[in-house]
Amino acid sequence: MVRRLLWPVLLCIWWHPQLASPQSWPRPAELRSKKLVDAGIYTLWSRPSSVHSRLLAERPEFTTAHPFDGIALRALLAADWCHGQGLQADPADPPANQDPFLDSVAWSTRKIPVTAVESAIADLQRVQWGTLTDNFLWYQFRDSGGTSPVDITQPEEWAVVKHNAAMAARICRMGKLKGLLFDTEQYGYAPLKRGTPELRRKLGGEWMEAVQQEFPGIRVMLTFAWSNAVDQAEFLAGVKDFLNGMLEGLVEPGRLINAHENTFYYGQGARTRFTKEGFPGDRKRYEETRAAIRGWRSFSTLPIKYDAAVQVGMAAWWESDPWNLVPGWPSAHKNTIWSNVSMALAASDEYTWCWSEHTDYLRTSGKQRRNPFLASLTNQTFNTGQEATPELQETFASDPLGRGWYFDFDMLDVGRRPAGSERPLIFTQQAVPYGWSAQESAVRVVGGWRGGKEGQTRRVLQNQRRRYVHPIKAAGSQTDWRAEFDFQIESFGGAVDRPMILGLFHSDHLVDRQTCALWIGPQGKATVVAGGPQMVTRIPIAAVCQHGHRYRLRMSYSSPAQSLGVSLEDAVGERVLWSGSANQLAGLEGWEMDEAGVAQWDAGQTSTPKQPYRLLLQAVRVTRPGGG
Repeated sequence: MVRRLLWPVLLCIWWHPQLASPQSWPRPAELRSKKLVDAGIYTLWSRPSSVHSRLLAERPEFTTAHPFDGIALRALLAADWCHGQGLQADPADPPANQDPFLDSVAWSTRKIPVTAVESAIADLQRVQWGTLTDNFLWYQFRDSGGTSPVDITQPEEWAVVKHNAAMAARICRMGKLKGLLFDTEQYGYAPLKRGTPELRRKLGGEWMEAVQQEFPGIRVMLTFAWSNAVDQAEFLAGVKDFLNGMLEGLVEPGRLINAHENTFYYGQGARTRFTKEGFPGDRKRYEETRAAIRGWRSFSTLPIKYDAAVQVGMAAWWESDPWNLVPGWPSAHKNTIWSNVSMALAASDEYTWCWSEHTDYLRTSGKQRRNPFLASLTNQTFNTGQEATPELQETFASDPLGRGWYFDFDMLDVGRRPAGSERPLIFTQQAVPYGWSAQESAVRVVGGWRGGKEGQTRRVLQNQRRRYVHPIKAAGSQTDWRAEFDFQIESFGGAVDRPMILGLFHSDHLVDRQTCALWIGPQGKATVVAGGPQMVTRIPIAAVCQHGHRYRLRMSYSSPAQSLGVSLEDAVGERVLWSGSANQLAGLEGWEMDEAGVAQWDAGQTSTPKQPYRLLLQAVRVTRPGGG
């Protein structure tokens, strides 16, 4: 039987405009235009699998699916030049520190000719980058394994370093890289211990000039730069003087990035490699560090120029346990650690470089090895500009994280271990109450949120965003649009449980505003809520949803008439169970939504019930009549 209600009862409530309040976990708005750069070495404790220019050119299945915004790579020098220098030309089997890469000889007396970098440039020009838009070239203080150290006080030797730096910049410019990832730690070899502070400043300016003559818009990301401890660290002796010279020599549009390496410990769990108790890694810790990096202007010789030309960067540690561990490396090892990567991105101006030592994406690439937390995070950075789609057709036949979907999570509470165990934590999808089910071809959502090392804590959350959504180009009061959602209720929660919510949302607002969504209460009573910036309209649906049935919600908005049509259907039998419309909706000026999917209630305090609801989101379609 078709039940129709042409003029449903409308409940209208006015409110004052309000954006989402600060939250413990980063919101998508804090991640937009940020870049997570993979700088792992694949791996430290066995023979390294260096990520280099030729390998990337020959592995499109890796580069087109790598779940980062960029990668730090090494430039493979021409084999004939390496042979002539007595270097091992095979990148797969180099002797210690004798590898045939530019960063291995950059600070040596070996002058790299243009012909030795041409093959690396050619390789980079044929890489299929996929979503890797912001890539950097490794650069560091190395002297060809101790065979050709530089004395920076000798002009002819310093000239070689400048020339090699220019070659690195040429590779970046012609290979379409953003710039250099400059590891400023001096591992045993410390060329900047020589000379006077004045000389080191002068040479830093010359280095910057040589680099920018090749690549004016270069970015130089620094692992250690100005800080309150830079003068105390033995491995950074002389570095601050050189950096001051770099800053003095820098011209627009070049930039330096103070991507303080010590931040990659923030949020590391207890009983792991560097700590017994763990390291703080909450929002407050990152906000304080961001302010500190800005304040480190006082350690530079040009603080005003520092303000304009030095970006705040962050570092993160991410071992992808269990999805992408080096084959043979044990899961839940004390060296398999991670930091609060999402908050590092939120706290940076643009770039966070990501370190790992026991993760090997090269040998574990593929959809079956996709870390859902990493994929969700980088799907929110919007580095390509194509993420928000005008239309969306999703059946969840395969993992939606490979197609731009993302979900909210607390990076400090996604690790679990067996009950009663003292083992280090590992990532688990069960730490969040939503995830794709291959068996059901759907996203399964469980009401509430559990936390704790064993998932034993029913968490109480205040105004905390919790969604599984896909970004869309803004739909709202100024455009015509249609949206359909197929769903099935597996079980209802308790009598006081918050509603199940699916529909359209705004990424920077709570679920009760800037939305057009279906709310389903504990007894199956459903309401469509259309909430603009000033007013909300509620349309009760005169049909009760039951568990075990597949439903289809249809919503259609006409901008000229300001009318919203809604229907609830049996998705299997394609029967209309209820339909209605609301014309001349009031208070929707500025109504705008940019996400489609499913959400948990976040407009207030929520606690986790003993018996939470369970919901399957089975299909989503968003279309624009006329292609608008």
